[in-house]
Amino acid sequence: MDAQVLRSMPPEIASGVIEVMLGVSEIERSQRNEHDNYNFASTDDYYNLVRPLMANAGIGMVTLEGPTELMTVVTTKNGYENKAAVQVAEHQFLLIHKSGVIWTHEKLKRTVRMRYMGAQGLTASQSYAEKGMLRSLFKISTGEADLDSEAQEKELSEAKTKSEVAERRKRKDAGQISVGRLYQLTDPDTGAVISGNADEQIAFVRGAVDRLPPKYKKKWFEENEAELRDMQQLHGSAWLEIKKMIETTAKPPAHQEGQANGSF
Repeated sequence: MDAQVLRSMPPEIASGVIEVMLGVSEIERSQRNEHDNYNFASTDDYYNLVRPLMANAGIGMVTLEGPTELMTVVTTKNGYENKAAVQVAEHQFLLIHKSGVIWTHEKLKRTVRMRYMGAQGLTASQSYAEKGMLRSLFKISTGEADLDSEAQEKELSEAKTKSEVAERRKRKDAGQISVGRLYQLTDPDTGAVISGNADEQIAFVRGAVDRLPPKYKKKWFEENEAELRDMQQLHGSAWLEIKKMIETTAKPPAHQEGQANGSF
């Protein structure tokens, strides 16, 4: 790309960016993470907010795929070693104007590190990168309190009892530890290790549970005991949902209950 384009932003694009900034409002966090107890704005929330504003201003943003690397991250907790495949992807951005003017900069990019998800990993990575770039470029407010904000400290100080304050801090500490926790569960067909966060493992088990013979379900639960034990501590609701799926499908049909030897 022409070096002259990189040195300065064309006035058509600069004025378009400013026009979007003037019209943008605080984004609605329409999605809910039930496991870690917080609301968040999805990629679609960002698109729906800025797309009409960008169109009216005559500007657009194009995301280009940059270098992608796979690496293995090893963590140890409670004597157990966990290995996870991590994808590191770089995304470069172009700003375009309806007149045909294009601009970018060597720093106009985002690098995303996330669990390796195969073919869908790059799409997910691009979504994270675009959310970050749109928020930064147009200065989109999210309503989220900064970690060191006075509002957050005031909320803690107004807790009715010391035990409530302690519980909130406990949940916050647990959340900082658990947000990026990747669990390793085995595929019942291939024995391959499937790496993913709590939400992704719920989806994996939901899809895999029908492939497990009833007599093997309890064995599968025992084989993955170490990971599920950590999940119970850090993401209790996710562990409970997986446990219920295994227990429910492990029960024999009603006409065979008399032949069953005990219950899961």
